[in-house]
Amino acid sequence: MTLSGTTSAVINFNTDLTGTGMVHFGTSPGSLNMTLTGSTRGTSHSFTLVGLSTNTTYYYTVEAQGGETSSVMSFSTPQDVEPGTASGTVNAT
Repeated sequence: MTLSGTTSAVINFNTDLTGTGMVHFGTSPGSLNMTLTGSTRGTSHSFTLVGLSTNTTYYYTVEAQGGETSSVMSFSTPQDVEPGTASGTVNAT
């Protein structure tokens, strides 16, 4: 899983058998009420989740064709930062 900005994430996974994949996700581990289904058969699957809320923990499972589902995993989106409000020090080496 890779965060792509503050409101999107990319989930990649591989399967042993050729088929379509699915990602079930939501904001509660007991309620994965959103689903993305792949449109292409293969063994490598990639899903981009967009329109996520900032500063929120999301839970997800991945599923291979045939019903084999992973355990519940999670990630958190970062807090939205207004332009010009971040501060810090950059050290170049």
